[in-house]
Amino acid sequence: MLDQPFVSLDQVSVRVIKDFLAEAAAHPCRAWIVADYEVPQDLTPNSVLDLSQLKP
Repeated sequence: MLDQPFVSLDQVSVRVIKDFLAEAAAHPCRAWIVADYEVPQDLTPNSVLDLSQLKP
């Protein structure tokens, strides 16, 4: 679980994290979750869980 993993990072660090996530996503027995306000532009999610639609 990554909570806003790209906040306050330089572009080199963002690229390293995205490369790591892409590698992890290639394994069928692994999953990762990114919690953020929007999907990063160059990442394609397999699914999106929109918590803003949940009622208290």
